[in-house]
Amino acid sequence: MKKSQIIPVKELKNHYESIEHNLEQCSKPMKSTIKKTVVSKLGFSKVTGLLLETIKNPRFDKSRVGTVNPISGCEYSETEYQTLTSWIFE
Repeated sequence: MKKSQIIPVKELKNHYESIEHNLEQCSKPMKSTIKKTVVSKLGFSKVTGLLLETIKNPRFDKSRVGTVNPISGCEYSETEYQTLTSWIFE
């Protein structure tokens, strides 16, 4: 499964900020930001959006779901899908 979505960004004084969005691998919504100086150093003048792509997580191991790592004591937390983000420049 591959799902793509472009979300809008708003231009603020020193940076661009996306609207609140959900990533498959995170439990709560987040906003992404990028500084205007970074955009100009990359050779662009403006950010038009943020591309979200949901893809199958290559590290996901179905057999490990619910198991606990004996060394760290943490439960296996990889998600089956992950969301990749990339800025769309103009």
